[in-house]
Amino acid sequence: SKIAFLNTMVDRITSSRPNSNGLVPLCEPLPMKALVICDPGRDLPSWMSHDEIQSKFGVKIRHSSKELDCDIALKLRVANGTHTAVAHIMALSSLVNTEAFCDDPSPTSPAATILAYVDSLYQSQILPAAVSDGTSAEETETTWADWRQRLLHPKFGLSTFFITQNGAAKCGIRLGPTIKGLINASAETNKRENPLSV
Repeated sequence: SKIAFLNTMVDRITSSRPNSNGLVPLCEPLPMKALVICDPGRDLPSWMSHDEIQSKFGVKIRHSSKELDCDIALKLRVANGTHTAVAHIMALSSLVNTEAFCDDPSPTSPAATILAYVDSLYQSQILPAAVSDGTSAEETETTWADWRQRLLHPKFGLSTFFITQNGAAKCGIRLGPTIKGLINASAETNKRENPLSV
């Protein structure tokens, strides 16, 4: 028999139900990539390769570490990067939970303004930087569409306090690649020396 150790990525938000002291989970709907498994040696059982199985359980099977690296980069840049950016603004606006996006549908509400900001952040910075770094626009857009609908779901329920913990480190890991990608693209476009290459 053969034993294989496979690299994976998990993306599943499980917060807690109100008034449960964190003991009863509250789960969002199944995301598109709840579990990504890198199986370069094709060691997994063949039934796991069926599209309907993967779709039903939010599983993606990748056959190269480059594909898994792309999934991880998109999770950090698109999903984690956008909610890190909005969590700080939400906390400063006294919005304690992502459920605020569902609470007040008014176009002039603070939540609607913050959502417009995160849409703009994605369109004007995250997407162009990801594409500049070699990620396909289609894969990036698919990741964003999945993430945005998760963010707006009433059972997503992430605390802004939880998201903003270790904010400086999280911003560096999650937003840093976008900033670097934009600087690299700008230096290339303007034919000048890249300040990050020193």
